[in-house]
Amino acid sequence: MALVIDTQGASSLRSKARVELLSELPPGSELQLDAAARVVLVHTVTGVEYTLHGPGDFRWTSEGVQPLRTGGRITTREPLGGALREVQLRTGRLAQASIAMRGEGRPEALRLTSPVATWLLEMPRAFSWQPQPAALNYRFELTDSRGTRIYVVESLTDTRLALPPTLRLEPGRTYAWQVTARLPTGASTEGWTEFGVAGDPMRSSASRAQPAADAGFSDRLLYAALLDALGLREQADGEWQRLAADRPDEQRIRARAAAQ
Repeated sequence: MALVIDTQGASSLRSKARVELLSELPPGSELQLDAAARVVLVHTVTGVEYTLHGPGDFRWTSEGVQPLRTGGRITTREPLGGALREVQLRTGRLAQASIAMRGEGRPEALRLTSPVATWLLEMPRAFSWQPQPAALNYRFELTDSRGTRIYVVESLTDTRLALPPTLRLEPGRTYAWQVTARLPTGASTEGWTEFGVAGDPMRSSASRAQPAADAGFSDRLLYAALLDALGLREQADGEWQRLAADRPDEQRIRARAAAQ
């Protein structure tokens, strides 16, 4: 499978549909590029990037790109320092974490906002949730993967909580946190989710793949997709937001940036 990571100029598929960013091309797909057009594809298994320069016709195969007539030009490279060789992009799941984090999209009346169903490269700076109308106060509870309580705070009135600096979470482990809102009626409502603190292998993969400050759009898009594939969802969200700001007319980029 190929993932379209950049386009410039006029290009289309054999079906005459426009080649769009973040679209997937199965083997056998044929592309037609007008003069001065450019399409950048990445092989989601090998991580090799192919840049197609028009005018020309091209066919995508499981082995890469083949020119169908003279005139077109193909250049290849391994982007992000070859990091994609170790992390296979899940093109159909760019908006989802690559691990079975629970607690996303649950129907609780209390909505947790961060961190939610994500791995984090660093200790969480703070935990936050949306205000519950009429709540008297909130109870916060943090537990480890065995269900052991690590940190509990009663009678909070704010909707943001930072952990004390003396409390350290273990890299490579997952944790759960829950907030319970106490209501004037004596009833309560709650929200619950999980997150993880990245271990050295995940941190190394993300660090090696990070583009330079002056990197092009395709490298930055690949980096966002790689963060998603690693399960670093919240960091990926920030990258997608910046990509959408750069390409406000690209509907698929805007949709991914809004998928939070």
